[in-house]
Amino acid sequence: MQIGWCSINTNFNNSDGVGDSSNSFAYDGYRVEKWNVEHSHFGERWTVGDVIGTLINFNTREILFWRNHEFMGVAFKNIDVGPNRAYFPAASLQQGQRVLFNFGLRPFNLRLNVSCLAVNESDCNINSYYNPGVRIMDFFRDFVIGLCHEQNANIPIDERLSVGCTLMENLMPVMEDPYFLEAQVLHFLSELVQ
Repeated sequence: MQIGWCSINTNFNNSDGVGDSSNSFAYDGYRVEKWNVEHSHFGERWTVGDVIGTLINFNTREILFWRNHEFMGVAFKNIDVGPNRAYFPAASLQQGQRVLFNFGLRPFNLRLNVSCLAVNESDCNINSYYNPGVRIMDFFRDFVIGLCHEQNANIPIDERLSVGCTLMENLMPVMEDPYFLEAQVLHFLSELVQ
């Protein structure tokens, strides 16, 4: 499997896929290589369930890759950009392989250390709710963890429920944002399970 970018001029057939032509670029986590006509060592070996992220920086003319939130580096430099040049996400798969692309319909499962928006990524609610929502989520996390400590066992249940209700009242509006829900709430729930 090779994941990356291609242009409208990239030709595909049974033996040539993403990265096999000069106008396509790919990362192969099974072989741990990058491809652009020729191949060389790059990145880390991937496994089933990994989240691979890729970004084209048109300002610096670079293609970058991430694996499970970890930046693997700049794979390609000095890519062609400019008028009449467009790139499209692409993958070459063999029989039995599967991939799920996220073009912004769901929140991205990558924490990028770059300032950018993904294709079609909503920025309306995330900008207005994100910081207060994170603080409220932190208070809620501390509240739930505090319920489990013996030192809080003597606090009457109605007082504990009152605090919990107040936190939930403030948390509910931000939970309507799917980006906040996936980035904060689902992460919190997975922490609870562990």
